[in-house]
Amino acid sequence: MRQNKCEQSSGQSGIVKRALIMLVALSVVPLAFGTPENEKNKDVACTRVYQHTFDEVFQAIQEKSERDGGFVTDKDKEKGTITEEIANGKETYYFHVEPLNNKPETLVTVVQKWRGYHAPFAKAYRSCDGLQQYYFRDLQKVLSTYR
Repeated sequence: MRQNKCEQSSGQSGIVKRALIMLVALSVVPLAFGTPENEKNKDVACTRVYQHTFDEVFQAIQEKSERDGGFVTDKDKEKGTITEEIANGKETYYFHVEPLNNKPETLVTVVQKWRGYHAPFAKAYRSCDGLQQYYFRDLQKVLSTYR
């Protein structure tokens, strides 16, 4: 009888050891396949030219921010800068708006900054393609109401 208890005891400790090893492995594997070091905290900067005046674009950025539930934390019309904070607190957009010439053409540069961990599916929005599909498209919708 005593021999069986020892076998049973060592069998349970083997299961516990395996469970601990699996637990450690499962906690380390996501770190190994996470965001590469050179892409962490990488800021995305994209530009686009709009066929609108400086004032129209400057106002449209603020309206778009309100529509999306974000809020403007800083703006300086003389410098052409706007800072927008997204409601989730993990994204900040920095805008630089500048007129190009006498025609109503305005260059908009957007720098998107992320804080903290982001799910892999959010990577699409951390690129110029993501910004163009999302942010610039919506900004164009706001600008289209001005004409």
